[in-house]
Amino acid sequence: HWSQSLTWRAFFAAIVAALSVAWLFSGLWTGIIASEGPPVLIPNFSGGLQYNVREVPVFVLMGVAGGLLGALFNAINGAINRARARLY
Repeated sequence: HWSQSLTWRAFFAAIVAALSVAWLFSGLWTGIIASEGPPVLIPNFSGGLQYNVREVPVFVLMGVAGGLLGALFNAINGAINRARARLY
């Protein structure tokens, strides 16, 4: 069974992923990822905010660390709730 809400979530996730990859690849040849040009998901800041390609791995590592910490939190929370359910 495939629900309509799941279809919309998957569609939205695919669009976000495609636009994110296109944004990252925009700086592959120039070495600078800029927010200049027509804004898609990234707002066009008046100061011409630019990222260097060397900075992207730092942001990726921060995202991975945040995801791992979130997973750890969920695992601990689940264990605590299971233990509470057994006790009460």
